[in-house]
Amino acid sequence: MACPNCNQNDQVQKIETLMEKLPSGAVNLHQSNPLAHRLRPPYRPDPPPTAQAMQLPSLVEWFITSLIALVIALIVTFTIGSGWEGAARIGLCLGAYLVSTILVSLTVMRVIQAIVVTQREPEARKMRQQYEEVTYPRWEQALKNWNELEYCHRCGVVFMPGKSEYVEPERMAELIYPPAEN
Repeated sequence: MACPNCNQNDQVQKIETLMEKLPSGAVNLHQSNPLAHRLRPPYRPDPPPTAQAMQLPSLVEWFITSLIALVIALIVTFTIGSGWEGAARIGLCLGAYLVSTILVSLTVMRVIQAIVVTQREPEARKMRQQYEEVTYPRWEQALKNWNELEYCHRCGVVFMPGKSEYVEPERMAELIYPPAEN
């Protein structure tokens, strides 16, 4: 295919072939081949983060454990025999209340966490849907387009075979990414 800029074909090469001819084990494209860095394929987009769903069994376990601790604390408080010293009785009651308070606090924190995760879930679902329906397919199309591109070593331009448009390697994204839908 002839370059649309110089109308010659003796220095035209598919970009995919050019990239395959890189030295194996090239760690840094900047140092091994600056042109290859400018002609690299489009980066695959990272999927969006997901909201961490609260595990219902652990929330139920915390709630039941807190209730049991509270019941034990109340039973201990009201059934302490009169033979015990007053200080020991107060200390035991305070300890039981402290344990039950900690467990109830942990349960409340888990409930709050579950509420926050639940509130973030629709946003995470919307981001995932955007990724699956728009972002990822757009990248796939860009990669297919990149596989078709050719480079003219004579002019230093990138072009799509059969089309008259050509660009500098730095503007290659204009050729490979389909226009964004509004």
